[in-house]
Amino acid sequence: RRRNNNSIHQNRNSHRTRTAANDALKRHDNKRMANAFQIRTESHVEGAAFDQELQMQKKEERKKVREQQQQLVSKKEGKKEGTSKELERKKRKKRRYYSSSSSSDSSSS
Repeated sequence: RRRNNNSIHQNRNSHRTRTAANDALKRHDNKRMANAFQIRTESHVEGAAFDQELQMQKKEERKKVREQQQQLVSKKEGKKEGTSKELERKKRKKRRYYSSSSSSDSSSS
């Protein structure tokens, strides 16, 4: 009988070992999948994708950020346009100066 009891305990221990090994393999596979899908484990919350209120809130936040970025870009473009207009004016002045000085040179000869 004692042998029978030992074999039962050995089976339980081997089952625990196999379960622990399976758990370790599963955790490793989950990490690999998270990396493959670029899921940040520190900020990931299971089931958050099914929370409609949370998803609407995140959508609004993304929309606000996008609008702010667009405003910054449009401001920068406005500044660039202003400087390009100034450069264009300077180029026209130079052209006028050189065209008028060359025409006066030709008329005097």
